[in-house]
Amino acid sequence: MIDLAPKIQGEVFVNCRIEHFPGYKKYTVADTAVFKDPAWEIQKKRVVTSKPQITENITQSRSINRAKKRVHDISALNKFQYFVTWTLDGKIIERDNPKVIARKLKTFLSNKAKRNKMSYLVVPELHKDGKGLHIHGLISGDFELVDSGKKTKDCKTIFNMPQWLFGFSTCIEISGDKENTAKYMTKYISKDFRKIFGNFYYAGGGVRRIPPTTYENADYNAIDAKPYFVTELGINFKYYTVKEGC
Repeated sequence: MIDLAPKIQGEVFVNCRIEHFPGYKKYTVADTAVFKDPAWEIQKKRVVTSKPQITENITQSRSINRAKKRVHDISALNKFQYFVTWTLDGKIIERDNPKVIARKLKTFLSNKAKRNKMSYLVVPELHKDGKGLHIHGLISGDFELVDSGKKTKDCKTIFNMPQWLFGFSTCIEISGDKENTAKYMTKYISKDFRKIFGNFYYAGGGVRRIPPTTYENADYNAIDAKPYFVTELGINFKYYTVKEGC
């Protein structure tokens, strides 16, 4: 059997990282031993003799990918109760002024976390016309909700949130698979996304951010998943998930 965990300066590297989420596990498997337990450090497969050229597009892509992972992890790790959408009314707030909106949003989130024990993960998004903003998010806590009298296509009650004073609000109870909820939230961070308030997202109220992680060796070639080549590392990775109990 091939030893996939060579000792490098007294340390052992393996080729598989397993992140543990409620209800499922997320596997990242490399074609060489790159993960060191307990740190998430990566050993480069090939020695780079010259500094690679980092373009603005590459930097933006990396930032977006990191944000997507963090949004996924926070979504999956925490027990949120509701999916919310908050809009902004131009008669109440300067809906085209990100600085004003950011200040009001941060104050609102901080107050709700203190007064209503609200945990939250929210992602601001530009309207399709590029003007104005609205906010999507996951929340839990002790706050007032009002039945709007409307329902979703799958017959869930659509609530309004009177505490949101800057426009219209909808609030829908979350149910079903946590992995699907996490994937749904990451869709709001697309390749064209940008930092509207200097951040891709806001999270707080005591949310968990980093999943418990274990490491082992795995047979890369036996895994039936699409490989992704990371140029700057010179390494192929495969990603897949396994439901709890499978």
